[in-house]
Amino acid sequence: MRNGLLALAAMMSLGCTTAPPASGGLTGDVVYIKNDQLYTFTIGSREERKLVELPAGAVAKDPVWSPDGQRVVFSMYPPPQRGVPPGTDLYSVRRDGSDLTLIRQHTVAGEMLESPYFAPDGQSIVYSRFAPIISNGQYRGDIIEIVRLELNTGNVVSLVRDAIQPTISPDGKKIAYIKVNPQTASQSLWMANADGSSPQQLVAEDQFVAMYWPRISPDGAEVAFAGALIPSIQRPGAPALVPGQLARPVLHGVPTDVYKVRTDGSKYQQVAKLQEDDPTTLWSVDGRRLLVIGAKAIYAMNPDGQELVRLREPGGVGGGDWRGK
Repeated sequence: MRNGLLALAAMMSLGCTTAPPASGGLTGDVVYIKNDQLYTFTIGSREERKLVELPAGAVAKDPVWSPDGQRVVFSMYPPPQRGVPPGTDLYSVRRDGSDLTLIRQHTVAGEMLESPYFAPDGQSIVYSRFAPIISNGQYRGDIIEIVRLELNTGNVVSLVRDAIQPTISPDGKKIAYIKVNPQTASQSLWMANADGSSPQQLVAEDQFVAMYWPRISPDGAEVAFAGALIPSIQRPGAPALVPGQLARPVLHGVPTDVYKVRTDGSKYQQVAKLQEDDPTTLWSVDGRRLLVIGAKAIYAMNPDGQELVRLREPGGVGGGDWRGK
């Protein structure tokens, strides 16, 4: 595993100075999850392909491109193995599907390493860690935290407790994440310095029953995210929810829409009413377009929700990323 980390860090250092593409039409490659497998979709050619053949029984989720676009890092639940406790690990793979490499492995039963996101220089990854607390054979609660993995050294640093699904600003100075109240499982949206200091609440926990995949705009002024408003799941016929079920960021089936909020403390606003399942919202490098990966489709739109188009039907569930413009 250490060799995998060092190799990945070396590859990232070669590509971190690549200039972003110029502004223009919608282009690039989308990586996402379909049927628990990794797929890519090239916008220009509309070509979809399975990225890599995973071991039988493995489940992939949360893929993200490296800054140079040459690798994908993702979370994977490996097939059951005798003597290996269940949990999820972090892997990387080349964009051509070769060199599937373990970069971080869970160590205790039930530990989940999820939602990886690269620092802009390619030298570290932040991700969510969920682990049960077991004392004298008894379950005592959970650890939910955001950690940073230094690829050169393998060192891991805890940044924020009771938080999930981190993202890093394009300048590397800020992180945004979803905070989970350990008593009520309510969720809120926060931003902090890259080391987790000076946290600032952007959306309070009494607004959304579920929130997904915050992403910071290229200019750092806004955060786009997906969410299901509390009033939207209180209507007649809406699925019943148990608060404790929300502690883990897996709540499929709740109709979810796209929102954004300014980092100056302004109230959030709805961008598009998609009624999707766990959609992932992504910015173009120039901030002029949003791409949304949902179960029903992959969409593109302006940041105000105008010029909404469907690029592909169906889409996928389980996170994703876009390298393009």
